[in-house]
Amino acid sequence: MKKQPSQRTTQLRLGIEQLEDRRVQAQFGIAWDDSMHLSMSFVPDQTAVADLRSNLHAALDAQLPRAQWQAAILRAAQTWMRVANVNIGLVADGGQRFGSVGPTQGDVRFGDLRIGGYRMAPSVLAISVPPGSTSGTFAGDIFINTAARFTAATLEATALHEIGHALGLGHSSDPLSVMSSHLNNRLVLAPSDITSIRGLYGARTADVNELKKTNNTLADATRIKYSQVSSGYNGSTPLVSYGDLTTTGDVDFFYVSGLAGYGGPMTIQLKTNEISYVTPKITIMDRAGRIIAQQTSLSSNADNLSIRLSTTVPDQRYYIRVESAAGSSFRIGRYAVAVTFDGLLRPTVVPLNTVMRGNFETLPPEKVDELFRTSSVLFENDLHLNDTLANAVALQPGAGQTDRRLGVQGTLHDATDVDFYRVRTPRTGAGWVMTATLLASDQNPALPRIIAVDGNSAPIPTKTIANGNGTFTVQATGLAANQSIFLKVASPSKQIGNYSLQVGFGTVPTELNTFVSGPISSSTTPVSGKFYVAQPQLFNFALSGEGTSGLVKMTIRNSLGATIESITARAGDISTSVSRLLAPGEYTVTFTATVPQRFTLRGTGISDPVGPVIDSTILAPKYVSPTDPNTYVFPGGHTTALTYYWLINLLG
Repeated sequence: MKKQPSQRTTQLRLGIEQLEDRRVQAQFGIAWDDSMHLSMSFVPDQTAVADLRSNLHAALDAQLPRAQWQAAILRAAQTWMRVANVNIGLVADGGQRFGSVGPTQGDVRFGDLRIGGYRMAPSVLAISVPPGSTSGTFAGDIFINTAARFTAATLEATALHEIGHALGLGHSSDPLSVMSSHLNNRLVLAPSDITSIRGLYGARTADVNELKKTNNTLADATRIKYSQVSSGYNGSTPLVSYGDLTTTGDVDFFYVSGLAGYGGPMTIQLKTNEISYVTPKITIMDRAGRIIAQQTSLSSNADNLSIRLSTTVPDQRYYIRVESAAGSSFRIGRYAVAVTFDGLLRPTVVPLNTVMRGNFETLPPEKVDELFRTSSVLFENDLHLNDTLANAVALQPGAGQTDRRLGVQGTLHDATDVDFYRVRTPRTGAGWVMTATLLASDQNPALPRIIAVDGNSAPIPTKTIANGNGTFTVQATGLAANQSIFLKVASPSKQIGNYSLQVGFGTVPTELNTFVSGPISSSTTPVSGKFYVAQPQLFNFALSGEGTSGLVKMTIRNSLGATIESITARAGDISTSVSRLLAPGEYTVTFTATVPQRFTLRGTGISDPVGPVIDSTILAPKYVSPTDPNTYVFPGGHTTALTYYWLINLLG
């Protein structure tokens, strides 16, 4: 993965300048917005990536039993989870094309980290895409070279390295690091690896049930509370609680009371499947610690366990012990516990599995109950108490968070509602980068905007990194230590609904290069030109109009005339695209506007880690200099080390 030099082009093209056009390496040092609710999936064979089709299963099945090679990859993920605030669950994959339109994290069709594969050059074992809002659903995806030969150990070592990249880590100069650029077949994290991953996510911390005291004994068991709805809880909906096995020896206790006036059956479920990789064990006990029932997973990793008690005693406490199965390789991760009073249970609007898997740890029992009753639930009604800067809610690190990772579930409850939050940069250091992301909720979603100001209401400069597909991200750079920042969350369209606000502090900003910028002098005369790509690259585009009214639109077509990208932005606003994996070749670019105004196109073009292939003529590099393989000669005689080139003019 040789880094090519940055270069600035200064040649003017009939009034439009190609600015800061340079090759961009994959950006590491950027963390996932919500690292405790990540997911992974193995894509089915024939899943498309550009003109290729994944053949991961066929290739690895021919080398190792499927359970063995998948377990090797899951063990690699578990290794990172042991030491940091990272949680990954295995989910099904619907086989949608890599890079499909959707949110960067939390797409219900497939995992955040998708594992696929195709045949590559012998010098490559695997490639991966690091996290970041500019990568769209490509973020976290890993491609294994299916032309390579693996043992279980070498596959695990390869996956350990690539999952590190998918979590935001770059290469390490430490020869003992699993992130060394040369495969060393190490399966144990070096101290430098632990320091690096904790620098992004912090050391793994206890769950919300253990903020004030532990719940690892019967006496300290966490109560699974009834919903205190006005009519009283009647057993028609499930009770749900969440937890985390933070260490290999962690044990958590809960208790639930039998429902008054009810002596029928009760079912207690423990779910780790789709949430983490923990091989679970559940024990039901009475107040004296005597075992009533017990179940241990027979699976090699995550599972759903269910114990049904045929009769219950009203108001009697039933204790639930949650732990991992002895001898399992998978002993750390999140889980959910559900209790149902089967004789009273009614069909729910939102499935129990969805609620158990979801990010609802911070919701009170009343809101969890409401999730089962209606799809239009509003998580929070702040009664307009945080609608001003003076009443901003201070975000504090919660379970699984450090002072670098803050988050909250919020709601715009009516058309006039706005929410103010106050955050602080870390106490020491300088040059902090704040990344604030709004994610539309799975339930009754809203996607408002973020405005950052200081304590005097003066705007703090930010750049928009993502705007669309259920994600809105802004970033501020050069912040001082212990600096207060106020975030205003509001909907320009007065939309009502739920959102998740995730705020992270780091030291690596997301790079957005200015590709082209210039005027559109007439609504009937487009700005057009060519865009040349030398290597297969992952592109993200951000288009802005700089007028006071009207729309600006960019369209990119391939050599066959098919539209591969189209973005429309309102004047004074920015719209971003999903990430596109573009094959080498020539593309036609057109910019139009409904009224005359200037436009700017920014974005990223990452040709590393999207690596070489050996079965695809379409993805083979083009425009390579005959005298220097690291130099490209684009049409018009422009010679450069850049892997793409914009040639834009004012001719229609």
